[in-house]
Amino acid sequence: MKNIIYIPIILVTLLFFQYNTKCNTTITIKNIAVTDTLIGRTISLSEELLMPIKVLAIDDKLVVFDRVNSDFFKVFKIPEMELLYGFGSKGRGPDEFSHIDPNSMKVVGNKICLLDGNTLKYLNVGNDKITVEQSKTIVIGQAPTNRLLVLNDSVYISDILGGGDLKYEFQKVNLNQKKIEKTFGDYPDEGIRIKNDIEKYQTYLKASASSPKGDKIISFYLNFNRFKILDNQGKLLKEVVIESNLPKYKPKDPKNSVIYRSEPFATGDFVYVLAIEQVQNEVMSNISSFKPKLEIWNWEGELQAKYILDKPIITFTISEENSKLYGTSIADTNTLYEFDLPR
Repeated sequence: MKNIIYIPIILVTLLFFQYNTKCNTTITIKNIAVTDTLIGRTISLSEELLMPIKVLAIDDKLVVFDRVNSDFFKVFKIPEMELLYGFGSKGRGPDEFSHIDPNSMKVVGNKICLLDGNTLKYLNVGNDKITVEQSKTIVIGQAPTNRLLVLNDSVYISDILGGGDLKYEFQKVNLNQKKIEKTFGDYPDEGIRIKNDIEKYQTYLKASASSPKGDKIISFYLNFNRFKILDNQGKLLKEVVIESNLPKYKPKDPKNSVIYRSEPFATGDFVYVLAIEQVQNEVMSNISSFKPKLEIWNWEGELQAKYILDKPIITFTISEENSKLYGTSIADTNTLYEFDLPR
């Protein structure tokens, strides 16, 4: 099955918390306050971005993955945002890519790691070209191509999809030993009648991120107001449920259901995530006026702040070195957005 890709798509009172002790790991938050509005800077580009669905900052460069047929990596110089070059086309040659999973893209050290088909590739982003410096083919059973999270150069975690009962959500795979080390993660129970495994996976679709050290992962449920934090051995560390008056998820009509959070980006101390909190169809029909929120959580599952972003971004990256958030949109094909990170 192909990856399921969603377009990722005031000022109120203080936070009120109510705790529910489920093995001391689950908390229920009754309300989340918006802290402020972040004002972004619009950067005009000389190059069109037709479907910019992933963006990463690496050293002094910004790499945008644009889902087109050729030159789908656009590399810009920070801070001027001058286009240095485009790279990559569809195919099976040395500098070609067959099927990139954008959910797998992550900066690891000074390289970009991604899943292309059933091969993990490490890309070096040079001043005039991207080179594939390392490749590892996944040959363990069915290629786990859904939402892969790299923990280190030999171990990754991915969603379980296909083949048998979906009892667990994740699998941990060791590439060097060519084996699945473990399966883990219990699905939530939102009281929804589910017909089969595919519907179960789609209902509880997740947007996940791993910590830079590879010791923790965090998963936000797109269709439900909740997330969980686990260690790299699969132990549940914290489960957070946020109470909401928004309409419940409709399994038979997902495009008219609320998307809660998407596009998490993890640093050593924090996890930044887009809070959509709108119906998917409404976002797409009003994309030019779409204003997501940015939530900042720590790795203990504690909310640090929640901001309105004044630009219609659908994906973003964090540059700690420059203290910036960079985002892209499909509302304007010649634009990038830059925000100062709140202090």
